[in-house]
Amino acid sequence: MSELRTNAFYLKKLYRAAQVTDADKDGVVTRADYDLMIKRYNELGMPEENKQELSDAMYGMCGSLGLTDHTKSLTYDEIVQSWIDNVEKGVGFATIVYDKIFRIVDTDRNGSISLKEWEIHCMAINIPVEHAEPSFKAMDTDGDGVISHDEFVAYHYEYFHTSEDKLHSSLLYGPLQ
Repeated sequence: MSELRTNAFYLKKLYRAAQVTDADKDGVVTRADYDLMIKRYNELGMPEENKQELSDAMYGMCGSLGLTDHTKSLTYDEIVQSWIDNVEKGVGFATIVYDKIFRIVDTDRNGSISLKEWEIHCMAINIPVEHAEPSFKAMDTDGDGVISHDEFVAYHYEYFHTSEDKLHSSLLYGPLQ
């Protein structure tokens, strides 16, 4: 068993991510949660030309978790263990997911994420907007006021792949609870 499966800080980060993924807050993650996130993105102004890519990316993430239809669900424990399994396999799954999420958030397709785009992302996944700026600043490691693809992937990698207990790596989905 890897250290990740027993590290309290690491597990706290993953359970926080599972709570965020449970968009309707019913205690399990289902395809309906992804439907709700897609709906929120669209209501918050997802450009028409990006809507199909948004749906494809979100449903691709569903498929990777085995949520292939509306009858399947995952408890927080199951989704956390699935994420750890993928990290331990190290087959590049995470980078593909991070690339998809980056493209979802970078709505103007300029290759970087602005604070406004990050705030919209936070609202779409039901993170209070006041938590957007601290996580944005943590990701913007060069301080240029935007999040590059490399910064985004590096931060997500740190969040989901490392167990070091430091504030920087705990801000992605708002305060750990």
